[in-house]
Amino acid sequence: MVQAQVDAYIKEHPYVTNKMMRVEEHNGNIIVSDDTGTNRFVMYPELMRKEYAASQQKLAEAAQAQKDAERAQKIADANKRAPIMQVRKAREEARKRVQENRKKVPKYIYGRKDD
Repeated sequence: MVQAQVDAYIKEHPYVTNKMMRVEEHNGNIIVSDDTGTNRFVMYPELMRKEYAASQQKLAEAAQAQKDAERAQKIADANKRAPIMQVRKAREEARKRVQENRKKVPKYIYGRKDD
């Protein structure tokens, strides 16, 4: 996490000499400065903990979302392969064929009084 912030700082401030940063710890705070010591910033542990917790929560949410998407895809695939779906599909197609044939055949031939 410290390396990511150092890289971001170097990217924002291209004038940092040699792109080399020194990392020190003083009274629980992490101090990052360049070789000359003129450019420096302090990273407080409380803020780092909050940032780390937030990043871990984002990663957990992303992993859960991916897991949910995979589960939904597996359920959809299982439903496509399930025999009950094939039976339903076959019944629906047969019902449509029968309805189309009934429309073509005159009612009086088979004595149908409904319709």
